[in-house]
Amino acid sequence: MDSSVALQVLEEAHGLHSLRGVCEDKVAEDFETCSKHPDFGKLSASQLVRIMRREDLAISREEEEEEEEEEEEEEEEEEEVVNAIFTWNKIAKDGHAFLGMLLQHVHFNSLSIENLLRLGHTTLSGQSGDDLHREVEDALTRKRTQSPGTFQSKRRRSQQWSPFLGAILSWNPAGLSASARPVGGGAATGIDDLGLCCYLSISASGEVFVSDWDNQRLVRFQDGSGDLVVGNADVGPLLCTPSGVLYVASRNGRRVAKVVGSTLETVIASETLPVDMQFAACRVFATKEEVIYLLDNLNLNQHPILCINPAESLEPVVVGQISIGGRSFLSDLFVTEGGTIYVADLYQRKVLAFHPGSTSFTEVLQCPDGLHPIALLVQDRSLYLSMVGRQGIGRVCEYLLPPELQLE
Repeated sequence: MDSSVALQVLEEAHGLHSLRGVCEDKVAEDFETCSKHPDFGKLSASQLVRIMRREDLAISREEEEEEEEEEEEEEEEEEEVVNAIFTWNKIAKDGHAFLGMLLQHVHFNSLSIENLLRLGHTTLSGQSGDDLHREVEDALTRKRTQSPGTFQSKRRRSQQWSPFLGAILSWNPAGLSASARPVGGGAATGIDDLGLCCYLSISASGEVFVSDWDNQRLVRFQDGSGDLVVGNADVGPLLCTPSGVLYVASRNGRRVAKVVGSTLETVIASETLPVDMQFAACRVFATKEEVIYLLDNLNLNQHPILCINPAESLEPVVVGQISIGGRSFLSDLFVTEGGTIYVADLYQRKVLAFHPGSTSFTEVLQCPDGLHPIALLVQDRSLYLSMVGRQGIGRVCEYLLPPELQLE
């Protein structure tokens, strides 16, 4: 009996407990394949729970396998469980009502920080959405107190894509041997309790703006002191334009606002758009002309990059999209004054570029083995790239970009 037959039998073998147990064994052995089968959505919620809570659900490994290799497999496996739940939710009758219960069987603490943030951007209505965001926030809180490299596993665990940061540091690239200089966080006056998950952007005058996800606030640091800009706010990714305008996306990416005084003024809300134009932004960028660019994670099969020019229209325009075989997740973007769009692909470990007038991408570079791009910045002809590997060990590198052709 193969796994597809096991799914069919589980749907029909009522009262035949021994047979159902054998079928559950088969589904657990081939869980990834089963989760993509049309009959997977016909499993009852209780059947799916019985399978998910099994200790043998993960792919078997040799005992002598190295811990780093095991951690990498653990993340992929736990992510597969999450994907299976959302697949089942789309297919199953009344699946939405059981989503909160199913999420209790995901080991959120085994997911990487980047994947937790990705789940935090997922938009679900009602109690299911609240259950998901609570689990994500709890897992992020647990990671705050967990030492890097700590091995914790129930069924599986994953590598951590970013180190544990409680402060913001800066240094002069010309003198990397010197100690880093505290900018904000633990050593700053006024704000000394930044949460684990923060986004930041720097103004032309040197102000450091931080959206503090955990504490739901927007803060500012300058000259060693910090102050509150907007409190009790739904804040996520942000960007300060060269002219000093600060744009902030909500935590689920469904709204983009700009800071006006001590309030957030909505620029565009996804729910006000037609269904085919709605978005869930995981990163935001804005030019000095206040043209807004978004990395949209609402459609993870196409990975569109959207452009919104409020001076012309509030309808998003697709200016590029990524279609790459295998897993792909866009982690950051930067747009140059000339209009070239650079994006970092976390899973593919690549930096890609979209040139003005073209929606197809070119590959700029492949990250070194074991390193994944988290954030990027382009200045003059240099690409600065922040990368992180296993156990949160990372590096910042500078890459010289080829000169642009000057066509007559």
